[in-house]
Amino acid sequence: MKMTEIQKMYLRARGRWSRNLGQEEAKKQAKQFAALRDECDGDTTNEARGEDAKGHKIATEKGAGLTQKGVDAYNKETGGNLKTAVTGNPKAGSKDAKRRKSFCARMGGMEGPMKDEKGRPTRKAMSLKRWKC
Repeated sequence: MKMTEIQKMYLRARGRWSRNLGQEEAKKQAKQFAALRDECDGDTTNEARGEDAKGHKIATEKGAGLTQKGVDAYNKETGGNLKTAVTGNPKAGSKDAKRRKSFCARMGGMEGPMKDEKGRPTRKAMSLKRWKC
């Protein structure tokens, strides 16, 4: 089957085809690309549980939740007004204290375990701890 110019342009843009490569080299390069893709399998998590490669999430061991960068990205994408966790000691009756109380009431009532099958705290447990619930 002969490749059309559009197919060649598509493959060139993806780095999978080049005019200068022989057919054997192109096949070898395609196999390497497929192996890398299968090895990665779309996984963007780092060694730490729950931490992502873009820096948008805090690792579970460090308290779970979103970083300021993650909040900014979410707000830009959705047009929302999401804020980071209330981790300090807000004055009683302040906006932050009310946000914290509301979060604790909502998140504390959610279904799900506080520890995973290995006995480690889940993201739910760590986020409740971080918000001082």
